[in-house]
Amino acid sequence: NGMVILAGRNSVGLNSTESSFLQFIRPDGSSGLFTVGKIKQNGDLTIAYNTASDMRLKTNIKPSTKGLNDLLKIQVADYNYIDDRPTDRRQGFLAQQLYQHFPYAVDEGGADPKDEPWMIDYGLLTPLLVQAIQDRQAIIDAHQAKIEQQQTRIETLQSEMQELDALKEKLAKLQTAIQSSPSPSTSK
Repeated sequence: NGMVILAGRNSVGLNSTESSFLQFIRPDGSSGLFTVGKIKQNGDLTIAYNTASDMRLKTNIKPSTKGLNDLLKIQVADYNYIDDRPTDRRQGFLAQQLYQHFPYAVDEGGADPKDEPWMIDYGLLTPLLVQAIQDRQAIIDAHQAKIEQQQTRIETLQSEMQELDALKEKLAKLQTAIQSSPSPSTSK
């Protein structure tokens, strides 16, 4: 289960013409090697950190059971590193707290935090963020449908009220007409 790391611009050995600085390759157990990630240059000014996500490399694929409720368990903290100036405020997660809810995104450290700190793979939280947004959008869509339904009902009720007001006005005119017209018994 070793990992092969190809370093240097234009890494060779994988039939690729891309300009990669580092490629992370591991044996796949049957047919040789496959790339699990790479750090490469995109154009002239940017660097991309890529992780393999090809569905042809995956099995047992199911919809995620984690989402918005799980995301809400994560505590976001504002902090300074011990050696930072007080004005160098940062925002992020505390690895030990995140580990309680999402251990797969945390690399446990050792006894010395300077040599072996706990680390977070923020990229592993991206699917959770997308799922949480999708969950929230489903709630928003359901509320929007209910609002539209209620708006239609309000418009129907307003129309019915206008019809009732018109009927009340006609009824009042009829009552006035009846009261002001001579009664048949008094006209003889």
